[in-house]
Amino acid sequence: MLTFESIPQGSMRVVKNLNRKKQNSGDRAVFSTKLESCQYGFVGFMIAIGLFMQPLNTAFAGVVTNTAVVVEECGDTGSAIVTFTATDECGNISTSSATFTLEDTTAPTLVSQAGSLTVESDGAGNTEQLANWLSSNGGASGTDVVSSVAWSNNFSSLSSLCGTTGSAAVTFTAADGCENSSSTIASFTIQDTTKPTITAPPARQKQATNNFAFCGYASGAGELGTATASDVASAVTVTNNAPTVYPVGTTVVTWTATDACGNASTSTQMITIVDQTKPWMKRPADITRVTNAGCTFIPASGGGEEGLEDPKYGDNCTNKADMSISNDAPAAFPLGRTIITWVTEDAAGNRTQRQQVVEVVDGFGPTLTCPGNITRAANTDDRFVLAEAGGTGNLGNAVAEDGCSSVGSILVSNDAPASFSIGTTLVTWVATDESGNTTTCTQEVTVVDAGAPELDCPRAMLVELNDGCDWVGDIGTPSVSDSESDEASIVVTNNAPERFTLGTTVVNFTATDPSGNSSTCMLTVMVTDSSAPTLTVPSSIRADCTSTEGAVVDFELVASDNCGAENITVVAEPPSGSVFPIGTTEVTCTASDPTGNTEVRFFEVVVDCDGLIPPGDCNADGTVDISDAVCQLNVLFLGSGLVFPCANEQANIKLVSWNTDNAIDLSDVVGLLSYRFLGGVNHVLSLDGGSCALIPDCPSTCWDDF
Repeated sequence: MLTFESIPQGSMRVVKNLNRKKQNSGDRAVFSTKLESCQYGFVGFMIAIGLFMQPLNTAFAGVVTNTAVVVEECGDTGSAIVTFTATDECGNISTSSATFTLEDTTAPTLVSQAGSLTVESDGAGNTEQLANWLSSNGGASGTDVVSSVAWSNNFSSLSSLCGTTGSAAVTFTAADGCENSSSTIASFTIQDTTKPTITAPPARQKQATNNFAFCGYASGAGELGTATASDVASAVTVTNNAPTVYPVGTTVVTWTATDACGNASTSTQMITIVDQTKPWMKRPADITRVTNAGCTFIPASGGGEEGLEDPKYGDNCTNKADMSISNDAPAAFPLGRTIITWVTEDAAGNRTQRQQVVEVVDGFGPTLTCPGNITRAANTDDRFVLAEAGGTGNLGNAVAEDGCSSVGSILVSNDAPASFSIGTTLVTWVATDESGNTTTCTQEVTVVDAGAPELDCPRAMLVELNDGCDWVGDIGTPSVSDSESDEASIVVTNNAPERFTLGTTVVNFTATDPSGNSSTCMLTVMVTDSSAPTLTVPSSIRADCTSTEGAVVDFELVASDNCGAENITVVAEPPSGSVFPIGTTEVTCTASDPTGNTEVRFFEVVVDCDGLIPPGDCNADGTVDISDAVCQLNVLFLGSGLVFPCANEQANIKLVSWNTDNAIDLSDVVGLLSYRFLGGVNHVLSLDGGSCALIPDCPSTCWDDF
């Protein structure tokens, strides 16, 4: 019996482009065939079946036949059920069925994506532009290998924005015959960026309200007119910034048209308010002024009694500070009446004028200059008699002038007496002009006594200091007489000091009579000093010697004098700070004042050298002799200690050591003996000129070199 072990079971699927290949798996042969292009349609499908069957015809020696039932699906796809019949040489038959399927699972390819589109609103929904955009799939395009592409979109309506604007996000879908699809999304937007159009009403001009309490114009409803406005995409709202009250001048009113999307346009209208009302001014009162410059009146700035007061004025529209006020007054008003015109003008040029009468009178007396003050000597019985009646010739002449009167018309007089007594008399001069105005001035006439008093001073005085370094006492009074004045009326003065210092002082006496005549005389006062200074010295001074030469002694001397210690010279011999020798020395002290008076005092200085240990004094007996050599030998060979009670042993050794090498040996003994008996060199410390000083807490002395 023939079997179909090598015949494929099941079905074979061919997806789009198939490549032909053969695979062996045991004794079962499986064939897979791909078409080069599914675009071959049904013919290609059948060719694929033939290719599927071809291997079976060679699988065995028998005869293989097939029958196929083909079912077309989408596009160029489909399937076929193939029944395979194998007949061997003996006529045995076996059958087997398989399905051959050609399918399409690939979505169309988008060649270009859809593009969003924004258009300006036409006020009617922009239907044509929307339709064109939708019909062109937003500019998208696509292809498919198996079948044609069908486009669709999900647009339903535009969302509402402002006015007639809106927007929609649209999905465009490209689908093939097998319901494979690709999508792209884009937006269609209607916008409104176009401003509405507006035309403001024409300009207006109005007269300002004729009211002094108010300046301007209050506009009523509708007086401005109506602006015209339109917009393509939406309704328009029209507003303006017109005030309720317009000031004088031009006000710019701005009209604004705004559409539903906030686009706005403006247009302006000029509103002009004019002021034709004259300012007000109160007529100024007539005034009288007095001449102040010659025979004229020159007004002072600022008004008042010396100027011209501005009249009261104002305006309904112009601040007073911005108004002008003027007059035609002359710079100088003459005597008599002058009519001036005041004019005020507001900012709009409206003017008002009023008149005023200014009357100028001469209210000042003439200028008067008196003769200068004079001094005259008594000429008759202690009086001065004028040479002529009225006395004008002797007193001089006054000078009078007046801007409104001639010189000859001015009357000048005085009240001078015929004779003047000794002293000062005040003469009053008077000048009177044609208007009866007067001016006065005064002149001093002084009559003096020409004879000076006689003065006789006391003799020169020689006095001794009586108050410290000064003399205080009475210097007497000179005798005085005057032929024309009472002695009691004569004043005597001097320049004497309250205290006369040492030496010579000249005193000047002056006698002055009531007429000021004076005479002088002089008095010499000589002040002497015969008192010696006082000197205080020490009773005595005792000092311990600090060397073989003695000791330096300091002392203090105190001196005083009736003329002060600062001018006293004090000398001591020997002076303080000298080296006083051992023993008693008398010091002579002298104090001298500037006039040569002297004071001498004495005291003693005693220098005591008890307990001095000279260099090399080994046994501290106060002398350097052979016993000190023996002492040194005992220290050197017998171990004896030094007898000095000082704590500084090294200092003691250096003091005893003749050559001060800080050790006691035979060289010190030899040096001491050579000095004492052979005229050798003295102790090194003595050669160096060292001095002795007390060692603290030690009753002996030693050299301060240690």
